[in-house]
Amino acid sequence: MDGHNVILNMDGSVVDGPRLRQVLIELKQCKLDRLILNFWQELAIPETPGWSARWFDTSVIDLGAGAEVALDRMDAKSRRMAQQAQRRGVSCAPRTDHAGVEIFFDMLPERWANARPLVSKRFLQILVDQAGPDVELRFAYYEGKPIAGGVALYGSKEVYVWLTAVDEKMATFRPLSILHVDAIRAAAARGMRWYNLGSSEGLPMVKRLKDAFGGTTTKYARLTLEKNHFRLYRRFREGLTGR
Repeated sequence: MDGHNVILNMDGSVVDGPRLRQVLIELKQCKLDRLILNFWQELAIPETPGWSARWFDTSVIDLGAGAEVALDRMDAKSRRMAQQAQRRGVSCAPRTDHAGVEIFFDMLPERWANARPLVSKRFLQILVDQAGPDVELRFAYYEGKPIAGGVALYGSKEVYVWLTAVDEKMATFRPLSILHVDAIRAAAARGMRWYNLGSSEGLPMVKRLKDAFGGTTTKYARLTLEKNHFRLYRRFREGLTGR
């Protein structure tokens, strides 16, 4: 799943700083061939022997001062689009059931047919069953019909916008604008500090859209542990397949 990782103490607090370095050292001693961790952007990532680090960008909206302050930081055009969608009769509402999953996947069936296994209808149904209120589907409706949707994953401080979809025939309504406005208010009402729009690596148009929604570019680290014997095996396999 494209998200961010944290390691928790037994009391549920997040492992960070020197303690995180010690945990990474201990993980290196385990019988692991390869492990990749995309660490949450708020963590202090220490240099740790045996682990390689790459840095990526994610777009995050700070909700610390409340939803309305965050929305004031949105691009004026994005706010105007959300207001126009509302005037045209577009409204938003959440779903947390299998019917919502069906609705979401019916929007762009050709997109999901070619997606990775973790972005599957069955996986999302299981997630809805097991995660309870920590996973939420939210839809924008016009005349009772869903025209855009999103899947959000809630943590203790952050909501991560995992997936979005728009009915292309209704794109002129700009439903994503009103959907994000509604989701930002909902996240703030639940006490979230961060609204994470995710990474846009190699997708400049998507990045500009997230900037327009008020996202601030923040770095996060991807740490990789790979044992020497597995690295040799992986390179040999990639050589055979021409990758």
